[in-house]
Amino acid sequence: MTTTEIPTARTPGAVPQWRAVGRLLTAEALTNLLFTTGVLLGVSGLAALMSWWRGWRLQLDADVDGFLVGFTADGVGAPLISWLLLVAIGVALSGIANVVVLACRTRVLVVAGATRRSIALGLLLTTAATALWSLLVAAVVLLVVGGGVDGAASLVGADGAGGLALAGLAGLGSYAMLTMLSLLVVALFLRWPWWVGVSALVLVWGLVPLAIALTRPGLAAALDELGDRGATGYAVALVAAALAWLVVRRAPVR
Repeated sequence: MTTTEIPTARTPGAVPQWRAVGRLLTAEALTNLLFTTGVLLGVSGLAALMSWWRGWRLQLDADVDGFLVGFTADGVGAPLISWLLLVAIGVALSGIANVVVLACRTRVLVVAGATRRSIALGLLLTTAATALWSLLVAAVVLLVVGGGVDGAASLVGADGAGGLALAGLAGLGSYAMLTMLSLLVVALFLRWPWWVGVSALVLVWGLVPLAIALTRPGLAAALDELGDRGATGYAVALVAAALAWLVVRRAPVR
């Protein structure tokens, strides 16, 4: 990524800095994501051919979100379309990873003349672009594997086209939530010593869920139900994004 394209001052007819930064970050993220998609498709094709040769068959758990994958030797082979589900998962994870890597360059961009506000808006644009690409890949995969809208809806436990659309919105919420939480962690590492970010990770992902599960099992069950419906994804994403902005706006540049 080059930083020479970042405008440091407004001149008549100049592109606003946040648009320039957003275009710079989004272009790199989508380029990497397109490359990743191609690689995953290629690897999946080779793996499917190997499975067919060895007589393996890919078995996916009914809960696709569980990432539960195993192999058995009692089938005639693993068709390529079965591997496409893993491609959709890999593309989504790669999209989040790309946004995180770009966020780690905040100090470099600030030194190059970009404002923190422009970087934050650029990362939001990048998140939206990678989320839409991940959703598109997931939609195509589900339609191919499911053999149509009804089959795709059954794969995600939805009811018809309307339920499939709602599942897509819930998926976007989950994507936004995971990305914004990741950006919050990056902001913590940029602002304070490393042990602050590590402590936050342990607290949020380990101790807090465990404490809620042990002391308030009813609340834990309710949160799980809301999470399954995707109702909490957008709310958590907004809170995490706001906290990340409050932290990173005072991050030192060294």
